[in-house]
Amino acid sequence: MDGAWVPEPITTILKQQSNGKILVDERDLWPNGKFVTGNIIVRTDYLRDNPDVIKRLLQAHVDETLWINEKLLQSNDTKADEKNVSALTSAFNQSLKNLTGKTFPDVQLAEALSRIEFTTDPLSDSLLKIADDTDEFGYIKKGVNWDGDLQKLYDFTLLNEVLSEKGLQTIKS
Repeated sequence: MDGAWVPEPITTILKQQSNGKILVDERDLWPNGKFVTGNIIVRTDYLRDNPDVIKRLLQAHVDETLWINEKLLQSNDTKADEKNVSALTSAFNQSLKNLTGKTFPDVQLAEALSRIEFTTDPLSDSLLKIADDTDEFGYIKKGVNWDGDLQKLYDFTLLNEVLSEKGLQTIKS
């Protein structure tokens, strides 16, 4: 038996191109099905010296996340609006082509998007849990003040300003 623990859209690619099966959906392993896959991270000195730049980046991130979620909005709780998903896959592929010169087939992106939730919440608790698990399984060795240092990784000040200005729920630390 071959297996892989991979993120979307690789999961969908393996499923469609190699007749793969999803044995475990990662969402089933996390509270409310939510876990971190990526965060916006900036050096502390850059944040201190350029808060306006970072705030504009976060504003763009929030706007794009809202746009993506609007496109993925379920029309009847069982099926995504095909026109919106098509617009989203086209936009994603155009950006990917601009950056890499390559694209994914629309059918792969559409299926992958059905298993991805886009959020402005960094889901910091899940990153802390991942760190604990990797230590427990022996993949990393935690340092003396690991938990305290990892907690300092997140500063929600500017993100919460942006969310508040847009009338959205802020992130609790």
